[in-house]
Amino acid sequence: MNRRNHLEMKKLINTALIAALIILILYNISFSQEIYRFNKIGLKDGLPSGTAPLSIVQDSLGFIWFPVLGGISKYDGFKFSSYKTFIGPKDTTYFPEIFCVFEDSNNDLWVAGNNILGKYDRAKDNFYCYKIFEPSTESLLTFSV
Repeated sequence: MNRRNHLEMKKLINTALIAALIILILYNISFSQEIYRFNKIGLKDGLPSGTAPLSIVQDSLGFIWFPVLGGISKYDGFKFSSYKTFIGPKDTTYFPEIFCVFEDSNNDLWVAGNNILGKYDRAKDNFYCYKIFEPSTESLLTFSV
């Protein structure tokens, strides 16, 4: 084999190696993306309302909270717990106007709605809510399971 053929062969091998390396890198990049799986949950899974929530939050413990018609729902990944809003322990006047749920920097869970502001008591597993902007009444609202 003469020197010229040897250099051409070496150049061809180098080009093939570079092409193979580029193909491997592109293959690795295209298939190394994370795959996310979503499950649709609905009424048949225990969702208490067919309406879409206006806000959704996952708290520091991993529970997913969202307002629904007539209260708030908590999803633990397997089942739903519903919290209904009412004034006092004996009154059944519901306030379905809850539209926002959020967790603050102290990991306290809050809900807000039309003239309602509430905080979740994790130890008692219920919300304590107050009517706001109505100075004539200072009724304590609670959410119970």
